[in-house]
Amino acid sequence: MPGLLQFNETSSINYNLSTYISWRSTKKTGICGKYAVTYQEMKTMVAKNEYSVFLVDDDKMFLTSLKNSLQQQFGPTLKVSEYATGEECIEHIVDDVPDIVILDYYLNDVEHPDAMDGIKVLKEIKSESKDSIVIMLSGQDKLQVAIDSIKNGAYEYIAKSESAFVRIENTLKNAIDNLKSEKENNKYFKWNVALAIIIASIILIDVIWYYSSHYSF
Repeated sequence: MPGLLQFNETSSINYNLSTYISWRSTKKTGICGKYAVTYQEMKTMVAKNEYSVFLVDDDKMFLTSLKNSLQQQFGPTLKVSEYATGEECIEHIVDDVPDIVILDYYLNDVEHPDAMDGIKVLKEIKSESKDSIVIMLSGQDKLQVAIDSIKNGAYEYIAKSESAFVRIENTLKNAIDNLKSEKENNKYFKWNVALAIIIASIILIDVIWYYSSHYSF
């Protein structure tokens, strides 16, 4: 069909597009189903470079200011979601795993006196999604909080000082660079595995053909 690139399950390995393309089943015949994806869909999915960020803070003013600052700085690169408590954040992680979480340490305010503190939320996040990067924030620059945060898997600890937004933005840039590197490494690893499987299959077929043509069983 004009305007469509045709793939089957074997050729998808060769082109290594399975990571990027949302497959749409158009017709199934025999064992291998035929799939089609438009060039525009493929281009959009490959070029897409969006990162999901959860902001968790009971201070609504700070939360709104931080969201506006990040959207202004990063634009459509970030998909930002806001939560007033760690419990809300954890509840949404089940359906929408974030790439990055910016988490406040003190979350039990007047409206949520029994809310979990940041360390407990950090542990829960790492339990649900160990690959999510967590940046811990605190209104008090306490060494012990910083140590506990890093020890429990936080990527960075930032005190809410006058330079907090700048530090958050710089840390976020570094975190996104790390995520990009990991995605590239995973892509090349999958590609190498696919090539190894193809080469091994070719060798095996050659060996079988050689023995079947030279020896009778």
